[in-house]
Amino acid sequence: MTSAQLDANRANAQQSTGPRSEEGKAASSQNASKHNLTGGAAFLPSEDPAAYAAHLKAVTEEYGPLSPSAEFVVRQIADSMWRLQRLQRMEDELIASSDNPFLDDDDKIMIRLERLQRYRQMIERSYARFTQEWRKIIAADLLRSEKYSEEALQKRCDDHDREFQEHVNRHMREQIASLRPLPKDDDEG
Repeated sequence: MTSAQLDANRANAQQSTGPRSEEGKAASSQNASKHNLTGGAAFLPSEDPAAYAAHLKAVTEEYGPLSPSAEFVVRQIADSMWRLQRLQRMEDELIASSDNPFLDDDDKIMIRLERLQRYRQMIERSYARFTQEWRKIIAADLLRSEKYSEEALQKRCDDHDREFQEHVNRHMREQIASLRPLPKDDDEG
């Protein structure tokens, strides 16, 4: 590339008409997005934000994550569920668009249904992977709580043993003291 071509490219780059506002940048970032079944945000701008928020809240309350990593996993589970619900709506619409899509001469509907089935399998694998991660988090939490419970129980046993030993030692000192002869008064005699 010649020096003149590089200069021309730089000058053209300065004339870019891409979005400059935050709203414009946010909108243009979604230009290639069609259905967000496999990537991008689970929530689409065309969907009801209140419904998505309610869905996310319900799933989060159901799972009750207690750590940031658990919150991430629960969010992935909720997003997978949301995508599966969207996919089901898409499949229902496709099937409703034909009297019998399986007998139509036009293969477009069948091709779309097969594509949606591939998306379904991908989303279901993602859902299964994150639910498995959730089970691992729960198992680790249980092990931690059992460990703490064991430690607490051991501490209580140690404290009880120490108190018992102190009681025995005190009792033994008292017994030994009671067996010693009392000192005689030198004044008698």
